[in-house]
Amino acid sequence: EGGVDSELARILYERQNDSAAVLARDAARLYFMYNRLGERFGHRSSLDHTLSRLSFRKPEWFAIARELKEATEAEMQKCLAVLREENERDDLTLYEAELLLREGAVLPDEYFPRDQCDSAVNNLLTGLGLESLTDRLHIRTIDSGSVPTLAIKLYPPYDNILIKDNRGGFACYRRLASEVGRSLPWVFADSSLPYLLRDYPPGTEEMLTSLFENLALNTTFLSVNFSVPVEELIRFEKYNRWLTVYRIRQVLLYFFFDYYLAEEKSSVPTTLYWSLEKSLLRNSDSSYHWIETVLTGSLERYPAWMAHIFSRLKIEEILFRKFGEDWAADPRSGQFLIDNFCLPGRSQTLEEFISEHAPDRLSVLDIKRQLKLE
Repeated sequence: EGGVDSELARILYERQNDSAAVLARDAARLYFMYNRLGERFGHRSSLDHTLSRLSFRKPEWFAIARELKEATEAEMQKCLAVLREENERDDLTLYEAELLLREGAVLPDEYFPRDQCDSAVNNLLTGLGLESLTDRLHIRTIDSGSVPTLAIKLYPPYDNILIKDNRGGFACYRRLASEVGRSLPWVFADSSLPYLLRDYPPGTEEMLTSLFENLALNTTFLSVNFSVPVEELIRFEKYNRWLTVYRIRQVLLYFFFDYYLAEEKSSVPTTLYWSLEKSLLRNSDSSYHWIETVLTGSLERYPAWMAHIFSRLKIEEILFRKFGEDWAADPRSGQFLIDNFCLPGRSQTLEEFISEHAPDRLSVLDIKRQLKLE
């Protein structure tokens, strides 16, 4: 995040569009070939096959996608209106809007010295009642490499070790918090088993990763643990919320794109994509980004990404209902996550978990509350 050369981004975006226009016909053929791969697994389409590996049926995921779209609609319009006003522009292209949001959703590195980053993550664990993990997650510093590097290394029968290159700075802090969340299933895994046989529910890693990152970027938590000026926190909170909304709608764009093509609601990928792009991202231009997504095989990842978005919001809603508005500082919350997602033998699906704890639908109002939208 941040540090992006805006002129280079513009040039790459324009050249990508120029070359993609030539590839559109071949990419469309490739999509329909890809779509038929699902038939090999007994499904109508590749989308059906992808969704079969997730909780819920396709109609339910379509309903969830529509609710996410409705919940974020007003905030998306507000976001783009402010960006146009602040930058004195009548319209913004796709790359310009995303670049402005990414630049705004970053705090200066000077406010995130290394020791405070470590301390803040420990405070996050302590607030959730997981302070015992501060001894089990031995945070070591490695100085090699030019990019922050984090990885879980397991040394049975010893405790798990989270190795990171923590030179301080906002990006390192953000990554450290999210990787601690990702590591939780492995910390509680049965270390007597081989690495690949350690059991935890599918998708747990990404759900916990986004949950912990969201908690770490809460502006109240940041104000307590770092010396960031109030005005910068206010601006960051606004832009981080808008970037979250923007990325949710990017994921929805590709989910609907795949859904409508798979359901044969449209047979012209480019026209469909442009229509969805205007509806969801409201950009002034028409991009060919879908071609790159098809050619790189990334399209099948979007349903899973939408499932991760939904699961994080649903888990936060459940924690809110169980432990109140301050659930992030309630020790019972951490134990609830451990009991349901991290202990050996916990193999329940997201659908089973939701049926047990909150079978009612995640409403538009619930989504708005968790994303702090008006």
